Amino acid sequence: MKFLLGILNSELANYYLKLIALNLTKGAFTKIRTNQLARLPLVEIKSRVDEELKNKIVKNVDLLLQLNKELQTATLPNQIEQIQSRIGHSEDKINELVYGLYGLTEGDIKIIEMK
Repeated sequence: MKFLLGILNSELANYYLKLIALNLTKGAFTKIRTNQLARLPLVEIKSRVDEELKNKIVKNVDLLLQLNKELQTATLPNQIEQIQSRIGHSEDKINELVYGLYGLTEGDIKIIEMK
């Protein structure tokens, strides 16, 4: 489940869902319908390299969950900033791993990350 959580929260999934969902309802949370989510292609883990990427994604998801817990209890501005920096780094790492898992090129990644 954590592997799926990592993919669903990646920039790649976000980009893909924006492409297939013509009218995303925006508010506090973007509304994505289950039929749109079902169209998200999930990569099949076929090789040892894929399995290693999967394990690294899960490891970073675990780290993100822990860091977000720490962020809830942090009180010092310096501590909050450090945790937020680590969260950003871990999110970037998950994106990098997901891109690798899906075999994206640097050109593909540039398109996805254009904001």
